[in-house]
Amino acid sequence: MPVPCFNHNQQKNSKIKLLSADDIRTKYSINSPKNKTIWMVDNDFVKRVANFRIDSAYLYKIRLEELPATDGSAKDVPGYTIIRLYTRTAENINRFTTLRIRGSNTE
Repeated sequence: MPVPCFNHNQQKNSKIKLLSADDIRTKYSINSPKNKTIWMVDNDFVKRVANFRIDSAYLYKIRLEELPATDGSAKDVPGYTIIRLYTRTAENINRFTTLRIRGSNTE
């Protein structure tokens, strides 16, 4: 998983503040069961949530997606919450700040 590196020239006086998954839950008031939560950073899955840390300065956007529980014929699949963390990369900033207008061309 590509992780943005800390650039010492970019922010000389800033301190690195690493946030764990529990810190993010508390800071942003995310109420989801720990055993039914899937964490993603820039479209990559976080495999070891207990060891996961991210610098708060690189956290750009957080999105929550609810996957509802389904009743299948073979098994019951419980509902999950996907927590998507987006970092401050040029690609993410461009993606979320670009305005897209849809419409039809009438001639």
